[in-house]
Amino acid sequence: MEDDQDIRDLITLILTRLGFEVHAVSMGAQGVAAPWEHHPVLVTVDLNLPDMDGLEVAGYIRKRSDAPTLFVTARTEPEDEMAGMASGASAAGLSRRG
Repeated sequence: MEDDQDIRDLITLILTRLGFEVHAVSMGAQGVAAPWEHHPVLVTVDLNLPDMDGLEVAGYIRKRSDAPTLFVTARTEPEDEMAGMASGASAAGLSRRG
């Protein structure tokens, strides 16, 4: 899930080139429904979605899917990393650029 069209298109392009079938959505509510519709093998989540907090969305998805969850976000605070891990993010998806 990513509400920024350019970022969503880039993620889609990269994952498609890696051989994934991508179902990109821009809203948290759409993402919450995705595990029933698509049975994902990987989930990417932006923390700053317009309709729901990305952490909340990840928590809902984690209850219905064991697919790895990677956050794509500008947030870099340690609290955000801890909250991401608590909601089911994959550790590899939580690295800070510095």
